[in-house]
Amino acid sequence: MKLRSPLRKAHILFAIFFYNSVVGFTSGDKPGSESTWVDFIAGFGSLTQVVRDCNGNVIRHDDYPFVDGGASIHHTIGYAAFTGKINTFRVTRKTFNISNSYADTSWDPVFSSTGVGAAFGLNAPFAEFDAGVMYFNNIANDYFPIRGSHFQPMWKLRIGFEDSWYFSSSYFYNNTLLAQGGRFDIGFGFHISGTQSALWLGFGEEPYSDDQLIFRADIVPSDWKAHFLFSGNIGFGADGSTEFGASLGLRVDLK
Repeated sequence: MKLRSPLRKAHILFAIFFYNSVVGFTSGDKPGSESTWVDFIAGFGSLTQVVRDCNGNVIRHDDYPFVDGGASIHHTIGYAAFTGKINTFRVTRKTFNISNSYADTSWDPVFSSTGVGAAFGLNAPFAEFDAGVMYFNNIANDYFPIRGSHFQPMWKLRIGFEDSWYFSSSYFYNNTLLAQGGRFDIGFGFHISGTQSALWLGFGEEPYSDDQLIFRADIVPSDWKAHFLFSGNIGFGADGSTEFGASLGLRVDLK
């Protein structure tokens, strides 16, 4: 997993987080409270694999369009948290953008996989850590995000108050494995003043070839028990490749 690049970028985000912590955000969380919500999300996008020759010259860009979807349930009681989820993605085809006459123009078969998982953890006002495992029915080659084993770890870390500013990072935790920026992400979230809505900005990686800039929005109309979830990510490679993902979802508060 390529962690170095997003972690270097996260140094700036850490500085922003600690500055805002010092100036005095407070939390409206109630220790010992109980809550349950369910999420439903669908998305699409395109991955790119850059193929080079022995001298490092770009031979072609292989584009992998995909569709992606998932659902999850999250329950907290006191400081204990449980998350259960299912997601599926389908790589629809492989297209070659030929840069010279030696490029291969064959087609690869479609690949799809469905995963189910669960995580348990601690959900306190200032910090959260969940950890668990995902099981995928199909595993593919090294380019796609499932490597070596049907079982993969999943986790999420949050530091800071959810109703003000917070830092978060996750691995295999998002409802969509591809469309929300990849299996690994790192960044900052914050609430929009005077509303229940929130934004999140950060970076994502894998299976994308380039680092992804991610924007997410959780829009809550006044007095609604439903949240509208938006996500978009894009990455531009120095070799001219472009990758992206986008998703739309709904969160329903049950308790």
